[in-house]
Amino acid sequence: VSQSRYKRELQKYQNTVQLHNSFGWKNDGHSFVIGSTEYYRNADGTVGQREVGVAKLITDKKMEDRVVGKGNMDEWITWTKVFDAPGMEFHQLGLGLAFASPLLKFTGLHGFCVSFVGDSGLGKSLIFDWCNSVWGDPRTLGMKKEDTKLSIVQRMGIMANMPVTLDEMSLAEPEIEGLTYRDWE
Repeated sequence: VSQSRYKRELQKYQNTVQLHNSFGWKNDGHSFVIGSTEYYRNADGTVGQREVGVAKLITDKKMEDRVVGKGNMDEWITWTKVFDAPGMEFHQLGLGLAFASPLLKFTGLHGFCVSFVGDSGLGKSLIFDWCNSVWGDPRTLGMKKEDTKLSIVQRMGIMANMPVTLDEMSLAEPEIEGLTYRDWE
């Protein structure tokens, strides 16, 4: 039996596993990968899903465990209604950005930065946690001032079309391992 015939026979019985090294839009915007699941639209308009391979880069960082759906959706919605109160407009904006982030791909923009600044106790960290909770575990998705330049850039590459939050950056050293704040402008 020739090697190519053997491969064809194997392909009949085993689905090919596509390996991804980042999340977000794939196949020219026709499917979306989050964690180890790819979502796509079927011919009848329904949304299908299939398991995909996750590259070692992501596996080493346990990212596929950080971007999985957990918890109770009704409870999440109930708690989110607290943002309907007056004075919570910035919280609403942060949550809206979390949902809108995958749509950025279709605008022609490659990314943008939104800074929430203000006195301690205004809920800036809460905004980031809520933003991260849209896509997974807010305690492990958020990045802090202690994270290195390399880990921040790596996370941005992995998350692709999803938000990356950097909390308490005003408390960080003016230069993060060679990256100055001017580089973010």
